[in-house]
Amino acid sequence: MVDQGRIERAGASLHYLDWNPEAIARPAVLLLHGLSSNAAFWARVAARLPGRRLVAMDQRAHGSSDAPEEGYEPSALAADAAALVEELKLGRVVAAGHSWGGTIALQLAADRPDLVSGLAVIDGPVRPWSETGLTWADAEKFMQPPLPVYSRLEEAVAEKQAILKAAWQDDLVEFVKAGLIAEGSGMRLPLTGRIRHQILHAMFFQPYDVLWTQISCPVLLALARQSGESTFAEFKKKSAAMIVRQVPGTTVHWYESGHDIPL
Repeated sequence: MVDQGRIERAGASLHYLDWNPEAIARPAVLLLHGLSSNAAFWARVAARLPGRRLVAMDQRAHGSSDAPEEGYEPSALAADAAALVEELKLGRVVAAGHSWGGTIALQLAADRPDLVSGLAVIDGPVRPWSETGLTWADAEKFMQPPLPVYSRLEEAVAEKQAILKAAWQDDLVEFVKAGLIAEGSGMRLPLTGRIRHQILHAMFFQPYDVLWTQISCPVLLALARQSGESTFAEFKKKSAAMIVRQVPGTTVHWYESGHDIPL
């Protein structure tokens, strides 16, 4: 069973999905999607946890939530998530975030330990990207391709199907649809280039070193194993090992999966 609703915070109306709202098992799980995604991304995870309450937010400029021009700093987005936890009286949740959502879950756990009993970062960055030798000027170039505009839903579905390959099933059509809004006679993501730039800039410069020192709850790093020995794959391995040493109670699990582990 899934309900949906909205909360108002800092001038933005934010949409959420609420699976199994009557579940009595605790803690509840707060789910934060990645960039260009939406709350429906988590439907398959919810189907595997029928006895657990799971609440997924459409973050600003995603899904059915508003897309104000400002408010995309990690602290502001974590405050959105905290407001949802408090509004629904969820108690201390497990905060689970995928990709960009993992950086917001980390920020939430650091800023509001009173609301977080466990943290799961699912194939998201856990160390500063600058440690790879990448500069923001370099990152800006390849992280900002043109945002897509689709003439019809089937075009967006075909694109996502090509990306996900074997993970694709028709249950994901609703996830694709939930992430689009009308644009003239076509469809596009709610995200704009300007907003995406703000998010990427904030994520690149997020002070991971400082945030991890503030984490006192159990941590799961759920990471997709990279094929080969690329620089990025080695950076992920070293980063995970560093967090294990730095944060007691950290578990690392490697998945034989693409980046979208929850799918």
